[in-house]
Amino acid sequence: MFTVLIFTCISLVQMSAAVLTKDSACNVTKGCLSQCDLSNNCFFTLSWQLVNGTVTFVMSTTYTNPNTSGGVYMAVGLSYDQKMGNDSVIGCANQGDSFKAFAAYNRIADTPEQYNDTEVILQSYNNSNGVITCTVTRPITGLNKRFDLARPMFILFVTANATIAGDTITIYSHGETDFMTAIEVNVSSVVDLKPYEEPEPLTKDTACKITKGCLSECGATNCDFTLSWQVVGATATFTMSTIYSNPVGVYMAVGFSDDHKMGNDSVFGCARQGTDFKAFAAKNVAAGVTPEQYNDDNVVLLTSSFDEGITKCVISRPLAGNSNRFDISQQWVLFFVYGNSTISNNVVTLYSHGETDYMTDVKISASSIVDLEPHEIQDTNNSNGGPRVTTSLAVLMLLLTLPFVMASRRVTI
Repeated sequence: MFTVLIFTCISLVQMSAAVLTKDSACNVTKGCLSQCDLSNNCFFTLSWQLVNGTVTFVMSTTYTNPNTSGGVYMAVGLSYDQKMGNDSVIGCANQGDSFKAFAAYNRIADTPEQYNDTEVILQSYNNSNGVITCTVTRPITGLNKRFDLARPMFILFVTANATIAGDTITIYSHGETDFMTAIEVNVSSVVDLKPYEEPEPLTKDTACKITKGCLSECGATNCDFTLSWQVVGATATFTMSTIYSNPVGVYMAVGFSDDHKMGNDSVFGCARQGTDFKAFAAKNVAAGVTPEQYNDDNVVLLTSSFDEGITKCVISRPLAGNSNRFDISQQWVLFFVYGNSTISNNVVTLYSHGETDYMTDVKISASSIVDLEPHEIQDTNNSNGGPRVTTSLAVLMLLLTLPFVMASRRVTI
Protein backbone atom coordinates (compact mmCIF):
# COMPACT_ATOMS: atom_id res chain seq x y z
CA MET A 1 0.00 0.00 0.00
CA PHE A 2 1.36 3.42 -0.85
CA THR A 3 0.19 6.99 -0.86
CA VAL A 4 0.23 9.47 -3.73
CA LEU A 5 0.74 13.04 -2.54
CA ILE A 6 0.52 16.19 -4.67
CA PHE A 7 2.55 19.36 -4.13
CA THR A 8 2.18 22.53 -6.16
CA CYS A 9 5.71 22.91 -7.44
CA ILE A 10 6.04 23.91 -11.09
CA SER A 11 9.12 22.53 -12.78
CA LEU A 12 10.61 23.26 -16.16
CA VAL A 13 11.02 20.59 -18.82
CA GLN A 14 14.56 19.30 -18.59
CA MET A 15 15.87 17.94 -21.85
CA SER A 16 18.94 15.75 -21.66
CA ALA A 17 21.38 14.39 -24.18
CA ALA A 18 19.61 11.05 -23.88
CA VAL A 19 18.36 9.44 -27.07
CA LEU A 20 14.80 8.14 -27.12
CA THR A 21 13.19 7.00 -30.37
CA LYS A 22 9.69 5.93 -31.24
CA ASP A 23 8.76 2.23 -31.12
CA SER A 24 8.99 0.78 -34.64
CA ALA A 25 5.77 -1.15 -33.93
CA CYS A 26 3.74 2.09 -33.80
CA ASN A 27 0.91 1.95 -36.34
CA VAL A 28 1.93 -1.65 -37.10
CA THR A 29 0.97 -3.71 -34.06
CA LYS A 30 0.70 -1.00 -31.39
CA GLY A 31 -1.03 2.28 -30.78
CA CYS A 32 1.26 5.18 -29.89
CA LEU A 33 1.31 8.74 -28.61
CA SER A 34 4.73 10.39 -28.79
CA GLN A 35 6.35 13.80 -28.84
CA CYS A 36 9.25 13.55 -31.29
CA ASP A 37 11.10 15.86 -33.65
CA LEU A 38 11.63 15.28 -37.36
CA SER A 39 14.76 13.24 -36.60
CA ASN A 40 12.71 10.88 -34.39
CA ASN A 41 14.34 12.17 -31.21
CA CYS A 42 11.59 11.99 -28.62
CA PHE A 43 10.87 13.67 -25.29
CA PHE A 44 8.41 10.91 -24.44
CA THR A 45 6.91 7.84 -26.05
CA LEU A 46 3.82 5.93 -25.03
CA SER A 47 2.57 2.75 -26.64
CA TRP A 48 -0.35 0.47 -25.87
CA GLN A 49 -1.40 -2.98 -27.00
CA LEU A 50 -4.44 -5.09 -26.14
CA VAL A 51 -3.85 -8.84 -25.88
CA ASN A 52 -6.38 -11.27 -24.39
CA GLY A 53 -8.14 -8.66 -22.29
CA THR A 54 -4.98 -7.07 -20.89
CA VAL A 55 -3.67 -3.67 -21.99
CA THR A 56 0.09 -3.19 -21.90
CA PHE A 57 1.32 0.40 -21.65
CA VAL A 58 5.00 1.11 -22.31
CA MET A 59 5.99 4.63 -21.30
CA SER A 60 9.40 6.27 -21.69
CA THR A 61 10.78 9.77 -21.14
CA THR A 62 14.03 11.72 -21.20
CA TYR A 63 12.72 14.11 -18.56
CA THR A 64 15.17 14.60 -15.67
CA ASN A 65 14.59 16.02 -12.21
CA PRO A 66 16.63 19.21 -11.66
CA ASN A 67 17.30 17.86 -8.18
CA THR A 68 19.74 15.06 -8.97
CA SER A 69 18.71 13.18 -5.84
CA GLY A 70 15.04 13.39 -6.78
CA GLY A 71 12.99 11.12 -8.97
CA VAL A 72 10.66 11.18 -11.96
CA TYR A 73 7.19 9.86 -12.60
CA MET A 74 5.18 9.09 -15.73
CA ALA A 75 1.41 8.69 -15.76
CA VAL A 76 -1.25 7.74 -18.29
CA GLY A 77 -4.71 9.19 -17.82
CA LEU A 78 -7.84 7.79 -19.45
CA SER A 79 -10.49 10.47 -19.78
CA TYR A 80 -13.91 11.11 -21.30
CA ASP A 81 -12.72 14.58 -22.36
CA GLN A 82 -9.52 16.56 -22.93
CA LYS A 83 -9.53 18.07 -19.46
CA MET A 84 -7.97 16.86 -16.25
CA GLY A 85 -10.60 15.74 -13.79
CA ASN A 86 -12.68 12.55 -13.67
CA ASP A 87 -9.75 10.54 -15.03
CA SER A 88 -8.58 6.97 -14.46
CA VAL A 89 -4.80 7.02 -13.99
CA ILE A 90 -1.95 4.52 -13.94
CA GLY A 91 1.76 5.16 -13.93
CA CYS A 92 5.13 4.56 -12.40
CA ALA A 93 7.67 6.51 -10.38
CA ASN A 94 11.45 6.12 -10.27
CA GLN A 95 14.01 7.38 -7.80
CA GLY A 96 17.48 5.91 -7.86
CA ASP A 97 17.09 2.14 -8.04
CA SER A 98 13.50 2.20 -6.83
CA PHE A 99 10.54 1.84 -9.21
CA LYS A 100 6.89 1.69 -8.17
CA ALA A 101 3.63 1.48 -10.11
CA PHE A 102 0.54 3.34 -8.93
CA ALA A 103 -3.15 3.70 -9.68
CA ALA A 104 -5.17 6.82 -8.98
CA TYR A 105 -8.39 8.63 -9.79
CA ASN A 106 -8.56 12.35 -10.55
CA ARG A 107 -11.77 13.71 -9.14
CA ILE A 108 -10.70 17.24 -10.07
CA ALA A 109 -7.55 18.56 -11.73
CA ASP A 110 -4.29 17.99 -9.85
CA THR A 111 -5.78 16.08 -6.92
CA PRO A 112 -5.64 12.35 -7.74
CA GLU A 113 -6.98 9.97 -5.15
CA GLN A 114 -4.58 7.06 -4.74
CA TYR A 115 -5.99 3.58 -4.36
CA ASN A 116 -4.55 0.09 -4.29
CA ASP A 117 -5.21 -1.94 -7.45
CA THR A 118 -3.49 -5.30 -7.48
CA GLU A 119 -4.31 -5.68 -11.19
CA VAL A 120 -2.21 -2.64 -12.14
CA ILE A 121 1.18 -4.34 -12.43
CA LEU A 122 4.66 -3.00 -13.10
CA GLN A 123 5.96 -5.67 -15.47
CA SER A 124 9.39 -4.19 -16.24
CA TYR A 125 11.37 -1.00 -15.78
CA ASN A 126 14.69 0.57 -16.69
CA ASN A 127 16.69 3.76 -16.19
CA SER A 128 19.61 3.81 -18.58
CA ASN A 129 21.48 6.53 -20.46
CA GLY A 130 19.00 9.19 -19.42
CA VAL A 131 15.89 7.29 -20.55
CA ILE A 132 13.36 6.02 -18.02
CA THR A 133 11.04 3.24 -19.21
CA CYS A 134 8.18 1.45 -17.45
CA THR A 135 5.89 -1.29 -18.70
CA VAL A 136 2.60 -1.35 -16.82
CA THR A 137 -0.37 -3.65 -17.44
CA ARG A 138 -4.00 -3.45 -16.43
CA PRO A 139 -7.19 -5.27 -17.48
CA ILE A 140 -9.36 -3.69 -20.13
CA THR A 141 -12.28 -4.13 -17.75
CA GLY A 142 -13.17 -1.53 -15.17
CA LEU A 143 -13.36 -1.94 -11.41
CA ASN A 144 -14.40 0.74 -8.93
CA LYS A 145 -12.29 3.79 -9.88
CA ARG A 146 -10.58 2.03 -12.80
CA PHE A 147 -12.37 2.86 -16.05
CA ASP A 148 -13.60 0.22 -18.47
CA LEU A 149 -11.56 0.72 -21.66
CA ALA A 150 -14.00 -1.10 -23.94
CA ARG A 151 -15.14 2.33 -25.12
CA PRO A 152 -12.86 4.98 -26.68
CA MET A 153 -11.14 7.46 -24.39
CA PHE A 154 -8.88 10.47 -24.63
CA ILE A 155 -5.38 9.44 -23.56
CA LEU A 156 -3.37 11.86 -21.41
CA PHE A 157 0.33 11.58 -20.58
CA VAL A 158 2.28 13.52 -17.96
CA THR A 159 5.80 13.37 -16.58
CA ALA A 160 7.43 15.42 -13.84
CA ASN A 161 9.27 15.26 -10.51
CA ALA A 162 8.61 12.61 -7.87
CA THR A 163 10.11 11.10 -4.74
CA ILE A 164 9.75 7.64 -3.29
CA ALA A 165 10.05 6.97 0.45
CA GLY A 166 9.17 3.43 1.38
CA ASP A 167 5.71 2.82 -0.04
CA THR A 168 4.91 6.51 -0.36
CA ILE A 169 5.13 8.18 -3.75
CA THR A 170 5.16 11.97 -3.77
CA ILE A 171 4.26 13.42 -7.16
CA TYR A 172 4.82 17.08 -7.95
CA SER A 173 2.82 19.26 -10.32
CA HIS A 174 3.80 18.61 -13.92
CA GLY A 175 3.63 22.20 -15.12
CA GLU A 176 3.88 22.21 -18.91
CA THR A 177 4.80 18.55 -19.31
CA ASP A 178 1.27 17.28 -19.95
CA PHE A 179 0.03 15.95 -23.27
CA MET A 180 -3.14 14.43 -24.69
CA THR A 181 -4.57 12.89 -27.82
CA ALA A 182 -6.63 15.13 -30.09
CA ILE A 183 -9.18 12.35 -30.53
CA GLU A 184 -10.81 9.55 -28.57
CA VAL A 185 -8.88 6.30 -28.99
CA ASN A 186 -9.68 2.64 -28.45
CA VAL A 187 -6.93 0.65 -26.73
CA SER A 188 -7.24 -1.76 -29.66
CA SER A 189 -6.27 1.10 -31.99
CA VAL A 190 -3.15 0.63 -34.10
CA VAL A 191 -2.23 4.28 -34.62
CA ASP A 192 0.68 6.70 -34.40
CA LEU A 193 -0.47 9.97 -32.87
CA LYS A 194 1.10 13.28 -31.93
CA PRO A 195 -0.07 15.23 -28.88
CA TYR A 196 -2.89 17.70 -29.36
CA GLU A 197 -1.83 21.24 -30.11
CA GLU A 198 -3.89 24.39 -30.38
CA PRO A 199 -4.90 24.81 -34.03
CA GLU A 200 -2.53 26.79 -36.18
CA PRO A 201 -4.15 29.55 -38.23
CA LEU A 202 -5.70 28.27 -41.45
CA THR A 203 -4.81 30.66 -44.25
CA LYS A 204 -5.89 31.00 -47.84
CA ASP A 205 -3.83 29.43 -50.63
CA THR A 206 -1.49 32.07 -52.06
CA ALA A 207 -2.25 30.72 -55.55
CA CYS A 208 -5.88 31.85 -55.34
CA LYS A 209 -6.85 33.87 -58.43
CA ILE A 210 -3.38 33.24 -59.88
CA THR A 211 -3.33 29.56 -60.83
CA LYS A 212 -6.26 28.27 -58.77
CA GLY A 213 -9.89 29.01 -58.14
CA CYS A 214 -10.87 29.51 -54.50
CA LEU A 215 -13.85 29.79 -52.17
CA SER A 216 -12.91 30.64 -48.58
CA GLU A 217 -14.45 31.96 -45.38
CA CYS A 218 -11.69 34.02 -43.78
CA GLY A 219 -11.21 36.75 -41.22
CA ALA A 220 -8.23 39.02 -40.76
CA THR A 221 -5.87 36.29 -39.54
CA ASN A 222 -7.65 32.96 -39.85
CA CYS A 223 -10.05 31.04 -42.10
CA ASP A 224 -12.90 28.78 -41.02
CA PHE A 225 -12.49 26.84 -44.26
CA THR A 226 -10.61 27.05 -47.53
CA LEU A 227 -11.48 25.38 -50.83
CA SER A 228 -9.31 25.58 -53.93
CA TRP A 229 -9.43 23.83 -57.30
CA GLN A 230 -7.18 23.46 -60.30
CA VAL A 231 -7.50 21.71 -63.66
CA VAL A 232 -4.70 19.61 -65.10
CA GLY A 233 -5.61 17.91 -68.36
CA ALA A 234 -9.01 16.27 -68.02
CA THR A 235 -8.93 16.15 -64.21
CA ALA A 236 -9.79 18.70 -61.52
CA THR A 237 -8.13 18.58 -58.11
CA PHE A 238 -9.94 20.04 -55.10
CA THR A 239 -8.17 20.88 -51.84
CA MET A 240 -10.46 21.46 -48.87
CA SER A 241 -9.47 22.36 -45.31
CA THR A 242 -11.28 23.38 -42.13
CA ILE A 243 -10.46 24.19 -38.52
CA TYR A 244 -13.88 22.87 -37.50
CA SER A 245 -13.40 20.29 -34.75
CA ASN A 246 -15.43 17.52 -33.21
CA PRO A 247 -14.26 14.89 -30.68
CA VAL A 248 -15.41 12.10 -33.01
CA GLY A 249 -15.25 13.14 -36.66
CA VAL A 250 -15.61 15.83 -39.30
CA TYR A 251 -16.69 15.91 -42.93
CA MET A 252 -16.37 18.39 -45.79
CA ALA A 253 -18.33 18.28 -49.04
CA VAL A 254 -18.48 20.13 -52.36
CA GLY A 255 -21.70 20.36 -54.36
CA PHE A 256 -22.50 21.58 -57.89
CA SER A 257 -25.97 22.97 -58.59
CA ASP A 258 -27.81 24.61 -61.47
CA ASP A 259 -29.26 27.19 -59.05
CA HIS A 260 -28.90 28.54 -55.53
CA LYS A 261 -31.37 26.02 -54.15
CA MET A 262 -31.11 22.44 -53.04
CA GLY A 263 -32.03 19.59 -55.36
CA ASN A 264 -30.46 18.06 -58.47
CA ASP A 265 -26.94 18.55 -57.11
CA SER A 266 -23.74 16.59 -57.79
CA VAL A 267 -21.71 16.08 -54.62
CA PHE A 268 -18.42 14.65 -53.41
CA GLY A 269 -16.36 15.04 -50.26
CA CYS A 270 -14.44 13.37 -47.49
CA ALA A 271 -15.12 12.32 -43.91
CA ARG A 272 -12.62 11.90 -41.09
CA GLN A 273 -12.87 10.00 -37.84
CA GLY A 274 -9.63 10.03 -35.93
CA THR A 275 -7.05 9.26 -38.60
CA ASP A 276 -9.50 7.33 -40.77
CA PHE A 277 -10.44 9.23 -43.96
CA LYS A 278 -12.97 8.24 -46.62
CA ALA A 279 -14.14 9.86 -49.83
CA PHE A 280 -17.75 9.72 -50.95
CA ALA A 281 -19.92 10.70 -53.91
CA ALA A 282 -23.66 11.32 -54.03
CA LYS A 283 -26.41 12.97 -56.07
CA ASN A 284 -29.37 15.00 -54.83
CA VAL A 285 -32.49 14.16 -56.79
CA ALA A 286 -34.69 16.70 -55.02
CA ALA A 287 -34.70 18.95 -51.99
CA GLY A 288 -35.51 17.14 -48.77
CA VAL A 289 -34.86 13.73 -50.32
CA THR A 290 -31.98 11.60 -49.11
CA PRO A 291 -29.21 11.79 -51.73
CA GLU A 292 -28.57 8.74 -53.85
CA GLN A 293 -25.17 7.41 -52.92
CA TYR A 294 -23.15 5.80 -55.66
CA ASN A 295 -19.71 4.28 -56.08
CA ASP A 296 -17.42 6.36 -58.28
CA ASP A 297 -13.90 5.00 -58.64
CA ASN A 298 -12.93 8.21 -60.42
CA VAL A 299 -13.51 10.30 -57.29
CA VAL A 300 -10.16 9.70 -55.61
CA LEU A 301 -8.87 10.77 -52.21
CA LEU A 302 -5.28 11.69 -53.10
CA THR A 303 -4.03 12.84 -49.70
CA SER A 304 -5.51 13.60 -46.31
CA SER A 305 -4.29 14.85 -42.97
CA PHE A 306 -5.32 16.01 -39.53
CA ASP A 307 -2.52 18.16 -38.21
CA GLU A 308 -2.47 20.97 -35.64
CA GLY A 309 -6.26 21.07 -35.57
CA ILE A 310 -6.73 21.34 -39.34
CA THR A 311 -8.57 18.64 -41.32
CA LYS A 312 -7.46 18.57 -44.95
CA CYS A 313 -8.43 16.47 -47.97
CA VAL A 314 -7.22 16.57 -51.56
CA ILE A 315 -9.65 14.90 -53.97
CA SER A 316 -9.50 14.51 -57.74
CA ARG A 317 -12.33 13.83 -60.17
CA PRO A 318 -12.73 14.00 -63.95
CA LEU A 319 -14.07 17.13 -65.56
CA ALA A 320 -16.42 14.95 -67.58
CA GLY A 321 -19.75 13.91 -66.20
CA ASN A 322 -21.74 10.70 -66.27
CA SER A 323 -25.27 9.71 -65.33
CA ASN A 324 -24.66 10.82 -61.71
CA ARG A 325 -21.68 13.14 -61.85
CA PHE A 326 -22.00 16.61 -63.40
CA ASP A 327 -19.67 17.87 -66.14
CA ILE A 328 -17.71 20.55 -64.26
CA SER A 329 -16.17 22.01 -67.40
CA GLN A 330 -19.60 23.67 -67.53
CA GLN A 331 -20.65 26.41 -65.11
CA TRP A 332 -22.47 25.63 -61.87
CA VAL A 333 -23.21 27.23 -58.53
CA LEU A 334 -20.63 25.79 -56.11
CA PHE A 335 -21.64 24.66 -52.61
CA PHE A 336 -19.36 23.87 -49.65
CA VAL A 337 -20.41 22.42 -46.28
CA TYR A 338 -18.77 20.88 -43.23
CA GLY A 339 -20.03 19.31 -40.02
CA ASN A 340 -19.96 16.28 -37.72
CA SER A 341 -19.55 12.73 -38.97
CA THR A 342 -18.70 9.20 -37.93
CA ILE A 343 -17.17 6.27 -39.81
CA SER A 344 -17.94 2.70 -38.80
CA ASN A 345 -17.64 -0.51 -40.83
CA ASN A 346 -17.40 1.34 -44.15
CA VAL A 347 -20.47 3.40 -43.27
CA VAL A 348 -20.17 7.17 -43.13
CA THR A 349 -22.79 8.99 -41.08
CA LEU A 350 -22.96 12.72 -41.77
CA TYR A 351 -24.85 14.83 -39.29
CA SER A 352 -26.69 18.08 -40.00
CA HIS A 353 -24.20 20.87 -40.57
CA GLY A 354 -26.40 23.64 -39.18
CA GLU A 355 -25.08 27.02 -40.28
CA THR A 356 -21.82 25.76 -41.81
CA ASP A 357 -23.02 25.70 -45.43
CA TYR A 358 -21.88 28.10 -48.12
CA MET A 359 -22.24 28.78 -51.87
CA THR A 360 -20.90 30.99 -54.61
CA ASP A 361 -22.95 33.97 -55.71
CA VAL A 362 -22.18 33.26 -59.37
CA LYS A 363 -21.80 30.19 -61.51
CA ILE A 364 -18.28 28.94 -62.10
CA SER A 365 -16.54 26.03 -63.80
CA ALA A 366 -13.55 24.02 -62.63
CA SER A 367 -11.41 26.21 -64.89
CA SER A 368 -12.49 29.45 -63.22
CA ILE A 369 -9.47 31.24 -61.69
CA VAL A 370 -11.27 33.26 -59.03
CA ASP A 371 -11.07 34.16 -55.34
CA LEU A 372 -14.60 34.20 -53.96
CA GLU A 373 -16.27 34.78 -50.63
CA PRO A 374 -19.23 32.54 -49.78
CA HIS A 375 -22.90 33.42 -49.47
CA GLU A 376 -25.68 31.72 -47.57
CA ILE A 377 -27.57 28.85 -49.18
CA GLN A 378 -31.18 29.64 -50.02
CA ASP A 379 -34.11 27.69 -48.65
CA THR A 380 -36.09 25.97 -51.41
CA ASN A 381 -39.17 26.26 -49.20
CA ASN A 382 -38.79 30.06 -48.99
CA SER A 383 -41.30 31.44 -51.47
CA ASN A 384 -39.59 34.83 -51.38
CA GLY A 385 -36.36 33.34 -52.67
CA GLY A 386 -34.35 34.89 -49.82
CA PRO A 387 -31.56 33.31 -47.81
CA ARG A 388 -32.44 30.14 -45.99
CA VAL A 389 -33.48 30.42 -42.36
CA THR A 390 -33.36 26.96 -40.83
CA THR A 391 -32.84 24.47 -43.62
CA SER A 392 -29.58 22.69 -44.47
CA LEU A 393 -28.17 21.32 -47.69
CA ALA A 394 -30.06 18.15 -48.58
CA VAL A 395 -26.91 16.37 -49.62
CA LEU A 396 -25.91 16.22 -45.97
CA MET A 397 -29.21 15.59 -44.21
CA LEU A 398 -29.34 14.71 -40.55
CA LEU A 399 -28.03 11.19 -40.01
CA LEU A 400 -27.38 10.62 -43.67
CA THR A 401 -25.75 7.23 -43.95
CA LEU A 402 -23.49 6.54 -46.91
CA PRO A 403 -22.11 3.00 -47.06
CA PHE A 404 -19.58 2.71 -49.83
CA VAL A 405 -16.40 1.12 -51.07
CA MET A 406 -14.04 3.88 -52.21
CA ALA A 407 -10.39 4.81 -52.13
CA SER A 408 -9.51 5.46 -48.49
CA ARG A 409 -6.91 5.36 -45.78
CA ARG A 410 -8.22 3.39 -42.83
CA VAL A 411 -7.01 3.17 -39.26
CA THR A 412 -9.21 1.72 -36.53
CA ILE A 413 -9.78 4.28 -33.81
